Amino acid sequence: MEFSKIAPYLQDTLVLIGFALLLFFSLCRAILKTGVIPQLSNISGYRILRQLLLYGFVLAIAIIILGFGLKYREMSHKDQTAAAQLVLSELRANRAVVGELAANTATILDSASSVAMMLRNPDAKLLSTLFPSSNIEPKPDTPTTAELARAALQGAVKSGATRNALEKRKFLVAARLIVATVERTRSTFASLADQSGERYKITREAWSAQIPHLQQVHVIDVAKLRAVYADYELTRSEYTVVAGRATEYLDALAAFLGPHDAVINTERLTRALTAERLFFVVTAAFARGISSRIERGNAALRAFDAAIDTNS
Repeated sequence: MEFSKIAPYLQDTLVLIGFALLLFFSLCRAILKTGVIPQLSNISGYRILRQLLLYGFVLAIAIIILGFGLKYREMSHKDQTAAAQLVLSELRANRAVVGELAANTATILDSASSVAMMLRNPDAKLLSTLFPSSNIEPKPDTPTTAELARAALQGAVKSGATRNALEKRKFLVAARLIVATVERTRSTFASLADQSGERYKITREAWSAQIPHLQQVHVIDVAKLRAVYADYELTRSEYTVVAGRATEYLDALAAFLGPHDAVINTERLTRALTAERLFFVVTAAFARGISSRIERGNAALRAFDAAIDTNS
């Protein structure tokens, strides 16, 4: 057996202690055999001494074997790197999924923003009055949607738009156009939403399989790997909420603008404005969060790659 294969084991404390005991008791046994130390007059005393040396020798062998066994069970540097690489590969796949979610969010936001701009077409005075721009990007002092709906209806009545036949026709034409756009957009949102969770999936199979080995990994910070998984899973959960809010927004607009004979009142307008505000507020917050988590995950993965390269 090559010494180079045994040398790493000699760094283990138990192995060193075992070798020290083995040498000590072997030396004692050799001295006894040479007869330098005379036997005791009482033969039983000599036997006791011989038994002590024998047991000491066996103890030393046992300690050495235990040390080798424990050292063998420890993951080699190569094994640690292999376990880490498996997890990092899974995280890279998850990162790609998160990237798709970010792109989908941008698509959803752009489509919804286009619909929101159609609602605020200045050529349709009645419609743009009912949907004030402050509802899309509310500030701390922005009124509630119920207050905004009451104020919008009062403004429409005061301006005479509710009694103007031309403005009513503009409202109906714009409403039909928006509802048609909503119907086309809804199918896109339903596809991107992936409510079943099959299309955009964050996996943990490699992580779960490697948990027993990861406990012995020292080439990278395993706790930070866990944090990246948590970030990606949070992103997936929040994306589901955003997609749901987007669908609710379209449904609320269709319910408000669809029935051409329905009376425009505060209650119906409040529902539409509430769905709109929730969507834009939630999506804006999610967009900021997913951006920061992607940057944090990328930085962590770069650091892990550098750590593995350094220790390779």
